[in-house]
Amino acid sequence: MTDTLGGRPRTAKLRSEARRRDVWAQPVARQFLLSQGAGQAADAVTALVLARVLLSDGSSGIEPALLLQTIAVAAVPYAVVGPISGVIADHWNRRRALVVANAARAAVTTVAMVAVQLGDRTLGLVAAASLLSLARLVYTLRAASLSRAVPTRLLVAADSAALLVGAVAGGIGAALGSAGALHRPSLLLGVAALAQVAAAGGFLLLPCDLGGHSMKRSVPLGVVARRVVCLLTSSPTRFAIAVTSGHRALLGALFATFVILVSNDYGFGASGYVAAIVVTGTGSFVGTLTAPSWIGRFGLRGTVFVAFVVPAVVLPVGAAVGTRLVVAGSLTLAFFLFQNLRVLADAIVQSNIADDARARVFSIYDAAYNLTYFGGAAAAIALDTSEHGRPAIAVVGGCYAVTVVALVASRRPSLVTATTTARIGVAT
Repeated sequence: MTDTLGGRPRTAKLRSEARRRDVWAQPVARQFLLSQGAGQAADAVTALVLARVLLSDGSSGIEPALLLQTIAVAAVPYAVVGPISGVIADHWNRRRALVVANAARAAVTTVAMVAVQLGDRTLGLVAAASLLSLARLVYTLRAASLSRAVPTRLLVAADSAALLVGAVAGGIGAALGSAGALHRPSLLLGVAALAQVAAAGGFLLLPCDLGGHSMKRSVPLGVVARRVVCLLTSSPTRFAIAVTSGHRALLGALFATFVILVSNDYGFGASGYVAAIVVTGTGSFVGTLTAPSWIGRFGLRGTVFVAFVVPAVVLPVGAAVGTRLVVAGSLTLAFFLFQNLRVLADAIVQSNIADDARARVFSIYDAAYNLTYFGGAAAAIALDTSEHGRPAIAVVGGCYAVTVVALVASRRPSLVTATTTARIGVAT
């Protein structure tokens, strides 16, 4: 597989490495990503402090019913705030909206600091819910803006870089929050608020227009709705939603099953949730690192089919072997493959939707695959996998195999045109 950049043919590996460097070499992209990282690190600090100081109930185990309630609460920002954030990101100047949203996060973080000082659990919960909602708004704004901050040919590398920055910033923030949540919570929250202000300043000083601000034109709501539906059902977007939502639903079932399995059968107790986060987060993080080279090597069809074929094989094998390491490894691999698929799908959606509707379409696409994740987890819990953890993992592997057959029968990757893949520098 070759490509021509600057008049010279390069292999897919060299091309992906060059593009990764190219993203960070551009001042606008670098400032965009660093501003993003400051805000996400602050969010992670605040989340850990609130969880440790206000939200911990001190329980020693994990009940499926409690896990289901937590999943339901976490799904609300995706179901409600996600689509609304798309409207905001298309109707208002995105750079200005990023400044305002990050400033609002700083204000809410200050409220969280007051809640911690007063020991007010209700105020802390309100602050946590507000931060989750603002995080969805900021995510949609960033996703819709990214194609304005980098050339289209760098979108895959830029999406990978943005996810990598989020993972690193979140890890740093979580480590700081976990270390000082009990002893210096107010100090940590003050630092987090300053980081949010820094993020707002970084976006304010960006020397480019990030799009949006289409509200000046008077267009009937019905016309806008029909156009968004048309864009959502267009071939590239329909493909992106189908493959990410299908994969993500199965990952949700895997995650919930694994949490209960390691908590009850493997003796992790209340730490089972943390263990599942570590296992799945590791796979996602590595997938973020490898996405540009992986997609460059396998192309569109290869990335899609490998993402479904490999879990169809390794999950039943992992369930049959049954050891902690093998089961955890099979889950890590499944989440790794999805992250590569997600970077590709993100770039496809971002590059195909016109600027004035990009945020609305992207927010619905994002909500679709995240809500299916919660749905898959809820379904696994509702079907009572607590007594049949390993067989349930094997069943999910079988579902991946069925999806592979459906993909082959429908030839889904052909929905994405050669023009689309050429635009983002990916071969079919």
